[in-house]
Amino acid sequence: MKLKRLLAIALVILMIVALVGCGNKKRQVVQLTLSTEDSEAILRAAGIALPDEATAPGANSTVQWFSWYDPFQNYSDDEMINTGYYTFQEKYGGKVEWVEVEWGQRYDGVANLIMGGTPPDLYPGEANTFPNFAIKGLYDAVNKYINYDDPLWAGMKDYAYKYFSLGDNVYMMVTDRTFGTVCPYNKRVI
Repeated sequence: MKLKRLLAIALVILMIVALVGCGNKKRQVVQLTLSTEDSEAILRAAGIALPDEATAPGANSTVQWFSWYDPFQNYSDDEMINTGYYTFQEKYGGKVEWVEVEWGQRYDGVANLIMGGTPPDLYPGEANTFPNFAIKGLYDAVNKYINYDDPLWAGMKDYAYKYFSLGDNVYMMVTDRTFGTVCPYNKRVI
């Protein structure tokens, strides 16, 4: 009986050590390169005109991105380069600092940062958080950052004002109108 008990305790200790040892390994950023000319050519082909480095708002600044994912940095050699971020970094001397949060803690996390006086600069816009996040003061209007009359944003203006505005203020940076969070289901089961 004692042998079984000792064996069970040893097995439990071994499992705990194994599980604790398998924690998340810190991701290492892989610095992929792309010439500034190529990056600008890609953006120009998409119809995006870049402002001059000397007059561009946000040049030489660090922006905090509070999220459960990081679309800006590369963590593998086989990932595509985010040309917008690459240009922000290389041409404008900017940097995006990822403040990582677990997906299940994202709402509490952003609320705690705001209440603590250290709100992040950017947070992923989720359609299901509007208008309640704006009404509760967790979202700022983006009008002072985005001119939806600018050709870069003009294609999204009607959509942004129709679905993400209160009064004359828009609370989302609308870049596309895709439905990435559709929940698939099996008709036979439902």
